[in-house]
Amino acid sequence: MVLLEVIVLHNETNVQRIILIVSYIIRGVSILLIGIFFIALFSEGGHFSDPHFENHDFFLLFFIPFLYSIGVFYSFKNDLVSGIIIFLSFIGFNVVISIVEQASSVTIYYTFILIPSILFVSLYLFKKHEAVRQDEYSSLFGDYEQLNQNYKIIQSMMEITPELLKDDNLDNLLQMILEKAIEVIPKAQTGSILLRNKDQMIFRAAVGYDLEMLKKVNLHFEDMYQYKLGNLYEPTVIQDIRTFNSKNLDPQKTKDLDSQDALVAKSVLTCAITVRDEVYGFINLDNIEDINAFQDKDKMYIKHLAQQVEMALRNQILVEDIYKLSKYDTLTGAYTRKQHQALLKEVYDKAKKSKTPFSICALDIDYLKIINDKYGHEVGDNYLVLFSKVILEQLQETEFFSRTGGDEFIVICPKCNKLDADKKMKEMKKIMGQYPLIVGKESIPISFSCGTATYLEDSEYLDELISLSDKRLYLKKSHRE
Repeated sequence: MVLLEVIVLHNETNVQRIILIVSYIIRGVSILLIGIFFIALFSEGGHFSDPHFENHDFFLLFFIPFLYSIGVFYSFKNDLVSGIIIFLSFIGFNVVISIVEQASSVTIYYTFILIPSILFVSLYLFKKHEAVRQDEYSSLFGDYEQLNQNYKIIQSMMEITPELLKDDNLDNLLQMILEKAIEVIPKAQTGSILLRNKDQMIFRAAVGYDLEMLKKVNLHFEDMYQYKLGNLYEPTVIQDIRTFNSKNLDPQKTKDLDSQDALVAKSVLTCAITVRDEVYGFINLDNIEDINAFQDKDKMYIKHLAQQVEMALRNQILVEDIYKLSKYDTLTGAYTRKQHQALLKEVYDKAKKSKTPFSICALDIDYLKIINDKYGHEVGDNYLVLFSKVILEQLQETEFFSRTGGDEFIVICPKCNKLDADKKMKEMKKIMGQYPLIVGKESIPISFSCGTATYLEDSEYLDELISLSDKRLYLKKSHRE
């Protein structure tokens, strides 16, 4: 790219040098010809041996050399004017002679005077051709520069794509994308990425700013540049961000941003990040030195980059969705059986190493089959969802809840002895009674049976603990029935 620009500049310089030399040559030829003209004029008119001027000679001098000299020596914007003036001086000179001599027809004298006119017109045509060629080249070069910039953006995103498979941390990914954006967008020096969480806008990546401090700034979707401008989806350049915010943003929020040095940018290039046809966030690239740093072509670059970001985010969201499907039951939000087994093994290994208890609480929903038969499976699903919601709300951070069958669930309580586990289940049953399922005008109470087994108190072997919790569960269900 740099080599190509050097070659172009070299060629342009050579052409300009040639044009300048040719221009000097034409003027030299013009001076030579005017000299020949005067020698011929005096010789043929008899003035040479006896120099004198007649009245009409002064009028002829207006055309040659006065008008002729203007055409030769005055620097017009284009050489066509010089050629036309010289041509008019030639025509005017010959017309005056014809009038003075009262000739019945116009006789053309000194046609060599037309040579500078032809040369100037030729030079004009050459310059025009060169200008057209240069415009065509500039257009092609602009297209090439655009393609080259797009290639850099795509190449940067291709470097990021493998990271999607290695790193499921969205913040790390966004930080990497922002750093790449500042590398490939001309004159971008600092920047940030904000993602939308309902009506809140959260800073998730930053270059040149303190990200943790920016996260403390309370911004809403309505505070965004694009929202204020009424242009959510198209890239925008904002000049003098401090003045813009002082006019459009809440004074306290402006003060908060200013305290984090987030308003130092002279020019901001911003573009929305859309996912599934909704604004997911914004990417902002800043220049802190030049108010005119970003041009219209940069809007195209950041839009292309934002589209690449959107693809990366869609992939990330898809991976997260697949990951959630493998971890969570889609109906109840509880862990799947496979995830449950992995988490239980982890809890067991830690308890075995530290010699601390943990409890397995096997749960089975009462009367689910009867509800399905009487009200239908949709109501049965709502019954399961409400049951799971109440359980999940009562769990501590270290505890987890899994669905292992249609109406079978397990709660794992790390560092919890048998007495505390039984107490916890009793409390959950009591709370569950406060949240019946409403079907039309009916109120259906939710209840469940439970069997617990505790590491160290009941057994030191995981298989025995699982089996024991199941036996105790079904023993309680049989008594209920």
